[in-house]
Amino acid sequence: NVMLTDRGMLFIDLSEMSVGDELFDLMYLYRTFMLFSLISTDNYALNRQQEEYLWNAFSNEYYKDVEESEKQRQLYIIRVLAIVSIVARFIKRRENADTLEMFINMLKKELDDINSYLN
Repeated sequence: NVMLTDRGMLFIDLSEMSVGDELFDLMYLYRTFMLFSLISTDNYALNRQQEEYLWNAFSNEYYKDVEESEKQRQLYIIRVLAIVSIVARFIKRRENADTLEMFINMLKKELDDINSYLN
């Protein structure tokens, strides 16, 4: 959840956050901001433009001191991890096959680009 305060955005209720690789924490944020609304818009307060704004504002601030090529490499990893986690969720819960196929196709597209991120 995100609260807007007089000091900026405040992230709260991060129940799936844990100590470990920061990319997993970032993946959970990306998944929340950029992928959940593709599954369902029921009870989802943000529209796509707001999701993209929040993710871009957060990731730009987070990576402000990182070289652009490294930033893009890490954002690629985050996207792949987020899509894989959604695919795993759909397989585990045997949810909507059409939506699962959409995420599998997203994953295939990301994996097609993998060579540009390998150094």
